[in-house]
Amino acid sequence: MKDSHVFYRRNLPHYHPAHATFFITFRLAGSLPAEVIARLKEERRQDEKLLLSNKDRNTRRKEIGDLHKRYFANFDTLLDKAVNSPSWLRDEHVANMVAEAMHFRDKKVYDLLAYCIMPNHVHMVFAVERSGTSLYKILQSLKSYTAREANKLLDRSGAFWQHESYDHVVRDGKELKQVVNYVLYNPVKAGLVSSYNQWKWSYVQIASCDEPRRTTKSCAVMADGFMKQGMALCRNAEIRFYNLYCCGMLFSCRPCL
Repeated sequence: MKDSHVFYRRNLPHYHPAHATFFITFRLAGSLPAEVIARLKEERRQDEKLLLSNKDRNTRRKEIGDLHKRYFANFDTLLDKAVNSPSWLRDEHVANMVAEAMHFRDKKVYDLLAYCIMPNHVHMVFAVERSGTSLYKILQSLKSYTAREANKLLDRSGAFWQHESYDHVVRDGKELKQVVNYVLYNPVKAGLVSSYNQWKWSYVQIASCDEPRRTTKSCAVMADGFMKQGMALCRNAEIRFYNLYCCGMLFSCRPCL
């Protein structure tokens, strides 16, 4: 594959393009039973097999992409509804440490675009600009450090994160908008809050403001190189991680409160 670099999910090789934007999800160890994951994977495998048996190449590619999105949506819904799952990320000290670790790596190994820390999993969107950067190493470093520090905070030992992580290459600006909306609305979908801006552990990158009347409130339009989106958000000075206290719709430029 042209202009690509290999990374690994456990022992399986996968390829990602250089200068890519990724949507990543990683979850707590034991957050879903192994048999549930096995069933989901088998259902996806059977559906893929069916799609590969017919249709032209372009149609297959689109339908397989849609299938993977449905698979992820089912997986994420199961995480949101998992009553027997550990929820160590509910601990404010743990959630704060994970957020700080993601921000520490910002502009060093990736360009952090958005994230949401849920009770038993984390959604993360970032761009990797440097050619040759290993997605595997980025996640290994982040997960290893946060697992070690979380166990100290919780006075526990053993696995903290599940080994596998979900990853998806964001294709264009339209999909970036959809992905970030999905990430920010996950707490609403899970029934944890009634509005996305009530969730403390969400973040969207803040850039420069186009409208002078907004500068005192640090409203901004997020842009990442080749993908530019109008994502107007307002910074609350009392919230360290720009926790989305804003009126109007995401990706609009309406006046802030």
